[in-house]
Amino acid sequence: MKTMNTPQLLGSFAIISAIGAGLVLTEHQGPTGMANGQDLSSYDELNYDEFSGQGNHAVIHHEGQNNNVDIYQGGDQLTAVAYQYGDENDIQISQGGYDNLATIYQSGDANTAHLDQYGEENFLAVEQVGDDNYADISSHGVGNETYLAQYGVANEAHIAQAGEFNAIDVTQDGNNNFVDIQQGSHGNDVDFSQVGNNMTAYITNGI
Repeated sequence: MKTMNTPQLLGSFAIISAIGAGLVLTEHQGPTGMANGQDLSSYDELNYDEFSGQGNHAVIHHEGQNNNVDIYQGGDQLTAVAYQYGDENDIQISQGGYDNLATIYQSGDANTAHLDQYGEENFLAVEQVGDDNYADISSHGVGNETYLAQYGVANEAHIAQAGEFNAIDVTQDGNNNFVDIQQGSHGNDVDFSQVGNNMTAYITNGI
């Protein structure tokens, strides 16, 4: 499976940048948090909420119009990274626990990614390149890794992972593909690809 090294950062902070017609930023952090942001207009919306914990980090960048990023983090040593290029894209990240990392990259229009990650030392990464792609992912437990890459138009993925030291790696390359994956227990692995159009898959492992 893939691996990623992340730097050890001190303190809690959010770094926000935007290029486009406008940005509305709403940010809530604990007493030790720091933020850098701009209020440019009313077309895009970024919401970053950190109500508890320390050593949490958020990096948000987008270019385009009518994009949305909503990040909630409650815990310690949590990192969320969101990049958007295009119009009318939507990102929602919710994290709790300790030392989790979630990262999303969107390039295109009208893509949606909803990520829910709780536990310890989990990693979740989503890449969406194209238009009208949809991802709904939850990961709960310890040491789980989840990767999703969507290339094309109108692909849809629903992924739920719970337990310890499980891994899911999914690629959708084409148009109008659908996948639903549920994995649990300990030490399980799903490596799955859809290449083409109009494919449907349901996968259950360790449940």
